[in-house]
Parts: sequence; structure tokens; C-alpha cells
Amino acid sequence: MQSKALFFFLLLNFSAILAGGLAIYTWRKRHQYNVYYLPFLLLTVSYWTFFSGIELVAKTLWIKEVLTTIYYVGIISIPVLFLLFASEYRNATFYKKPLWRYGIWVVPAISVLLLFTNSLHGLFFKPSTLELFDGIPVRIAEYGAWWWVHLLYSYILLVFAIAQLVRILLSSSTGNNRQVYLLLFASLVPIVSNILYVFAVRPLGFIDLTPVAFTITSTLFVLGISLGDIMLVRPVALRVLFDSLPDGIVVLDKNCNIIDANPMVKELVDDKSGITFASQITSSFIVPLNIKNVDSLNVEMSFNGNEYNVVLSPLIQSGTSRIGKLLLIRNISESLKAQKELTTAQSRLQLAAKVAGIDPWENNLVTGEAIGGEQIYFELGYNDTEIPKTISQIYDIVHPDDLPDVKLKLSDHLEGKTNFYTSDFRMRNKWGEYRWVANFGMVIERTESGDPLRLVGLTMNINERKRIEEKIRKQNEELLKTNAEKDKFFSIIAHDLRGPFQGFIGLTEVLTEQGVKLTHEEFIDLAKTLQTTAKNIYELLENLLGWAMIKRGTKKFTPEKLRLLPNVKSVLDLLKPQIVAKRHTVNLSVNTETELLADRESVRTIFRNIISNAIKFTPEGGEIKIIENKSEKGFVLIGIADNGIGMPTEIRENLFKLNVKVSRHGTNNEPSTGLGLILCKELIEKHGGEIWVESESNSGSTFWFTLPVSG
Repeated sequence: MQSKALFFFLLLNFSAILAGGLAIYTWRKRHQYNVYYLPFLLLTVSYWTFFSGIELVAKTLWIKEVLTTIYYVGIISIPVLFLLFASEYRNATFYKKPLWRYGIWVVPAISVLLLFTNSLHGLFFKPSTLELFDGIPVRIAEYGAWWWVHLLYSYILLVFAIAQLVRILLSSSTGNNRQVYLLLFASLVPIVSNILYVFAVRPLGFIDLTPVAFTITSTLFVLGISLGDIMLVRPVALRVLFDSLPDGIVVLDKNCNIIDANPMVKELVDDKSGITFASQITSSFIVPLNIKNVDSLNVEMSFNGNEYNVVLSPLIQSGTSRIGKLLLIRNISESLKAQKELTTAQSRLQLAAKVAGIDPWENNLVTGEAIGGEQIYFELGYNDTEIPKTISQIYDIVHPDDLPDVKLKLSDHLEGKTNFYTSDFRMRNKWGEYRWVANFGMVIERTESGDPLRLVGLTMNINERKRIEEKIRKQNEELLKTNAEKDKFFSIIAHDLRGPFQGFIGLTEVLTEQGVKLTHEEFIDLAKTLQTTAKNIYELLENLLGWAMIKRGTKKFTPEKLRLLPNVKSVLDLLKPQIVAKRHTVNLSVNTETELLADRESVRTIFRNIISNAIKFTPEGGEIKIIENKSEKGFVLIGIADNGIGMPTEIRENLFKLNVKVSRHGTNNEPSTGLGLILCKELIEKHGGEIWVESESNSGSTFWFTLPVSG
């Protein structure tokens, strides 16, 4: 290796070692100097300088290109780290924003990517050659288009960094100017060196001493920061702080003589007494508290009508050498008074809360600490060790149906969408039963960015209130139902019963006044009409009486074993005249062995009403089917279907409702009250079964119902 190459190799390696050592030193001192990016800047300079030295002595073009690629990562990174260091040193607010800190790395990241893929596109370096200078092989390369982008971006960052130092200089006191001037000078050294090298002003020929210049800069940075004027500022700052403290401070020597005291102590003594300040402090505090014989204490005492907290601490130098004592005197009269008032107010609040059944609580949303709120858990049967300590543990005992609403309302309030949080929900007690509580809360402290810190609130046991509300709700429903039944009853009496009777009376008047004038055929028609009217009135009265007896609880209900088929046939025999009159066909598909456990009269009433409706609403020549399906869970499923006129949706949905009138005339204008199906529903439900209908307009209807089977 030639002597010239060896000299620069050693220079670069020495610079690398120096920069690396400074990086370690500043990393260890980072908290003292309050610089965190400087160690990384120094480490990167060391990295660049080290690999630059190795590249200098490499013999082949390929190895030089690889080493150039490696150390260029440091070249690309240094301007960013330099700007971060300058911004940190100035304590600029913008550099603390993550978007800015990470955003300035975008262009360097692209540069590194293009650097390592340069062989594919040549955007960073154009093909290089190897030439000898003074017998030393030197890599000669032309710069690609992106290299100039990298260079421009690097200079912009460096200028911006220098601007931060200039702003410090403009805003600094005279005592700090030397430190900032040193940093500014250090910043310009590598920039000038690099500009001269890039633009071919090279006094040393092929050697780029920019990394050495950065090492010099780094050394000056460390010297400027570590040897600054901070020690000159500290005593002044401490004196200002000492004098401005709101508590009285007395500095004592080893013999408890008063060396110094801040202005607040002097306000404690009586200037008009004629006794010196030192004498009053000695007689009132030092002697009564026996301060000469103790190293530390913390007591409360009265003085000049006020209460004080007195704290004594030793002054220690060099680890173990005691050079005096420090006496802190704090007036706590107002705080004691405020504490007493607060305690009284809290007692009143606790008493009022207990009388009102209110349980106050507070949650620290940062630490998770919970204060208060135990009473509601005691009422639910839990002991001290079983009380939930976190919000997630509270969620574990909230009723699953109520939990989503509770979480949503609390989340909305924590995010600031609502002014306060309130929710009624059920909580599981120790025995697995659920009880109603009401929860009210409000965030009383947030961070500057709006994140919640503290949540306070109240919890009330409202289970009894909810029980009463539920009772009132059911009573209201029963009252509405009773009123609907009453209205239905009067409607039937006023309209459905009175109408047929008026028709019946009118026919009897015709028979009385014109009976002798009627022909035999007219007399027979009149008699048939009277018979039909009488049957309709009887059917209506029978349904009305049966329904009224059920409502009053006076209808006898005697379940017994009875066969289904004979009872259906007896109802069909009763309705045979209507079936024959409309020429209907009845298909009966009922198992002969099916045996019910039901009230005989109720079963016949159910079949009579539903089959009668099928007859009414099926045109002449229609078909009626009575179907028995498979028995399930102790019940048999029975269907009565017709191919009649069916019913629209509004009638089908209100068919079993008392408060909605859905009656209409049959296909031959037969009257209908709608009471029969309501009676059927009451009787079927009394047997523990259920009834429903499947129907569409002009598509017939099928009534399905279940009755209990025997055995």
C-alpha cells in the first residue's frame, strides 16, 4: 500500500474510531445533555468514515462498488439525523409530530432502494470505471438523475438544520451565544467540504474528506454541548426558584445556625415585636422541635394562630458528608380548613346518598383504579373480595341482552359524543338472579387531546321501581284488554244481536198481519227464514254466553278422555242442514284411535265455530277438509281447510283481536260477528294449545290448532 493511501486510510479510520467513541459517550450522557439524536448521528458518521477508508484501499472495481453502496447508506441518512438533532436541540414543536419525524425519511428510503437496485436502472450511478491516481486505484463514476435529487434534498435538510441553530442564536441570551456560534461553525465545515468535492474543487485530488469533516463537526458538537454555559446559569436559576417558592425554607448549618431563608419565612414572623427574625425562628421552631438533636422530622404545629407542617431534612454533600439541615415550613391552615369542610360535605353526601339509595363511585381510566360503588354489590350479595375491580369485570355480570346498549352509551360519552352517560340495565346477583340498576356518569377530566382520564357517577338500585313499573304495565294491558272486551260485548249487543232480533220481529209482524193472505209457498219460505234467523240468534247467544262465562271464570272446565272422531262427527251432524243447503263436500281425515284429554263441550264449541265459518265463507259446491296431523309433545295438530273466498292480510292479522272489528257476511249473505274465533282461541289456550290461520284472498283458508292428547 502506498504511503499516501496509507495516510488517508489511517486518517479515515482514526476519524471512524473518534466518531464511534463520541457516539458511545453522548449516548451515556443523553439524559444529562437532553440530546437523543446526536449519538445516532455520530454513529452514522463513524459508519460512513470506516467503510470509506476500506473502499479507499480496495483493489478491484466490483469491491469498490459494493463498499460505495454500503457507505452511501450513511451519506443518505446523515442529513436527516442532523436536522433531527438541530430540531431537538432547539426543542422545536414540529419535530415532535410523528408525521414529520417519519415523513422526512421518505426520500432517503427511496434513495437507498434505488442505490441497491442501481444495476437495473442506473438512476443513482452510471457505469463506473477504475483509474489509477498516484498509483492508487480510484473508482470513477458519473452521477445518475436520482443522485442529484438526493443531493438537493440533503442540502435542503442541512440548510433547514442550520436555520434551527440560527433561530436559537437569535433568541438566546448573551451567555449562551458562544455555544450556538460553535455549533453553527461546526455545521458549516462538512457542508463546505462536500460542496467543494462535488463540484470538483479538490485540493487533495481524488480524496473526499467530507466524512473527516463530519467527524470534526461531531467533536465540536460534543464540546459545544458539554462545555456550554449551563453551570453559569444554574446558580441564578436556583436562587430565583428558592426565593419564589410558596413555602418557607430555612437553611441551617451543622450547629443549627440560620444561614439563609427565603422571603416566605420572613412573612411568618412578627416584625413589630422587636425580636429579630432569627430569634423568633429559633424560639418558635428550632428549640421546641429539638432540631439540634434530630436529622429529620415531619410534624404539625401551631404558630401565631395558624397551623404549619414542618419538615426537617439533612443537607448531604459527596454522598455522606452532612453540611447542614434544611427546614421547610408550610402553612396548612387553609388546607386543614378545606379538608374539614370537605370531610363534612362528604359525610353529608354519604348520608344523603344512603337515604336516597344512591351509590357514588369514581374510576381512574388511566390506572383502572376504582373508588366507591361497593354498596350496590353488597345489595347483590357479594362480599369485599368478590366486588368487580374493573369495567370489564363489571361487564361480566351485566345481563347479556343489556350489555351492548350499556357499552354503546358509555363509549359515546367517553368519546365526547354525549354530555353525560346514563343507562338502566340488569346485573346478576350472587345467586344468579338479575336485578335492575340505574347508572349515571360523567367524565370530569380529559387530556389536551380529549382522551378521558376520570369518570365519576352514581348507581341506584331500581329493581323495586322496575317491578312496580312492570306490574303497572301489565295492569294497563289487562285494563286495555278488559275495555276492549267490554266494547266488543256492547258492540255485539248493540249491533250484531239487535239486528237479527229486529229482522226476526219484522218477520213475525208479517206473519201476524198477513198470515191469512200468504200462499202456502210464501208461508213455507217465511217459516224457513224464521228458523234460520232463530238459529243464528241462538248461535250468537251461545257464543256470547260461553265467552262471558270464560271471562268471569264461571265456565266449567272438566278435561276428560274422549275420542276425537265421534265428537267431530256429532258437530257435522249438527251443521248438516247448512252443509246440504250449500252443497258442500266434507272430507274427514281423522284417526279413529286419537284420544284427547279435553273438556267435551269446549271441543265441540271449537269445531262448531270453525266449521261453521268454513261453511259461511265457501261458495256453493265447495269443499271442506278436516285433517289430523302427527301428534307432537303431547298435542295433536288439527286443520280445518276450505276452498272459499279466503281473507286479505288486514283481516287475517286482526282475526283474533278483540279491539278490531273484522266480521263480514258469508257467500250467501250469512251474518257473522267474529266472536266465535275469539271464543275458540280462549278455549284452545285454556287447554294449553294454540291456534293460527293460513289464508290469502280467493285462495281459501286453513285454521290450524292444537289440543292435548291422552296418554
